[in-house]
Amino acid sequence: MSAAFLFALAVSLCATVVAALFVTTWRDGDLVVAAVVAFVLLPVLVLTIMAWREAL
Repeated sequence: MSAAFLFALAVSLCATVVAALFVTTWRDGDLVVAAVVAFVLLPVLVLTIMAWREAL
């Protein structure tokens, strides 16, 4: 396995955790925290896409 592939897996795991946190805060009705988590989620998703493009 290459370093790029392992990095893409790690970033994907981070994105999954942040997305799960977003869904949890959204369902709890805490919209301020959900907005902050969504703001954090967007760059993580962009980084995930970039990492997988490099790995594949």
